[in-house]
Amino acid sequence: MPTPKGIIASAADPNYVLDLSGGGANTYTYFQLYQRNDSDAQIFTIKNMGDGWFLIIHKKSGKVVNVESGVSKSGARLWLYPWDSTPACLFRFFQVTDSDSYVIQNRISPGRILDVDNGHMGCYNNQRVQLWNIHDGISAHWILIPVSENSTPSNDTTPQISYFPVYTGYSFSITTALKSLGIDSSFSFRTNIAQVNGISDYIGSSSQNLIMLNLLKHGQLIDPNGTYNSNPPEQNTESYEKAWFPAPVMHLTQIAYESYSHKNSNVIDIVPGGRVFAPFTGKVVYKNTRWGYVLLQSIDKVYYADGTLDYMTIGLMHDSDISDLYEGQIIPQGQVFYDAGGMGAGNPNAYAKHVEIGVFKGQISSPPNPSKLSNGEVFAYNAFFVNTSRTTSIINVGVMEYGNYMTNEAISNWNGYWKDF
Repeated sequence: MPTPKGIIASAADPNYVLDLSGGGANTYTYFQLYQRNDSDAQIFTIKNMGDGWFLIIHKKSGKVVNVESGVSKSGARLWLYPWDSTPACLFRFFQVTDSDSYVIQNRISPGRILDVDNGHMGCYNNQRVQLWNIHDGISAHWILIPVSENSTPSNDTTPQISYFPVYTGYSFSITTALKSLGIDSSFSFRTNIAQVNGISDYIGSSSQNLIMLNLLKHGQLIDPNGTYNSNPPEQNTESYEKAWFPAPVMHLTQIAYESYSHKNSNVIDIVPGGRVFAPFTGKVVYKNTRWGYVLLQSIDKVYYADGTLDYMTIGLMHDSDISDLYEGQIIPQGQVFYDAGGMGAGNPNAYAKHVEIGVFKGQISSPPNPSKLSNGEVFAYNAFFVNTSRTTSIINVGVMEYGNYMTNEAISNWNGYWKDF
């Protein structure tokens, strides 16, 4: 395949093309379909990276088309992001038989391709561009339209971006982290850093600073002054947190898929032996006072006990008073924030005091099924490491209650399944 420079148009209607929302060029700007106008927001260079994989480089910014948060799922959006050598920014082009159009596959998941949301309804401005499962519909076919070299300067080299050195310390303060690396930590310079890293309207909030800090820990924080090496350093995988079992006592009173009240529910009940603490640095993204339900979503990817590296969201239930928590609240790993309670259907004493925990893989901003808040999707022993300095007592490791039976072919005795560190 030649290396085209130009416009990526929908085969359904070539007058509508891949475009950056609002014409912006900041990191995290989403891609959309928009009527062709040959603006900088619609011009790309496609660079061969070997083995049949390509970068789709935005001409003006030098950043690349990337899958949001690096998570491959049907409906995942595409955004603008600095080239970071991950599969999320690599694409393969397959020419459609007897056609000048292509199917564009992303490397994260061979089964997903570039697609237009509701493409069967035709093309229109601001239409969402996303990954979707492979299909033969016209909404997944794209035409590469060259533009003249006069209007499109060549950008056929790998984008060159300057990154700050990796921060390997343990502070939760971006100011402290920058100072330790000899970098200007003033608010004005942090505002400049935020802007080039796609953090809009920077006010120095805890959530903005944590995003910046996590990028710095992974060697992916862009230096606006271009002082440091142009290529990102090797990613510091040790900087990712391991998800901890979130209680001082591991006393499981009911495990997943038991026939009593957890039938078809991947959750556990615990008597925590104290206050529940955050298993990772997370943000409260949802709360429901009727059930004392809280969703805590990791700020960054975390290591699961089964070796998975991904975002994690946990749902906790039955705290009788969650008035001290609010959506958007940032809670550092290990900080206590939740209590055992009996909240159910609006009654703070409906049940004996305990905490129910469900684990979701990825970023979940609200329960997938609000009518059944408690149902997770990951077994707790595959999610949580046991930090023996924080969980100091193990009463049992998860055994099916006497007289119950298991559903969904679940394991009835979790002995030997937990991992510690």
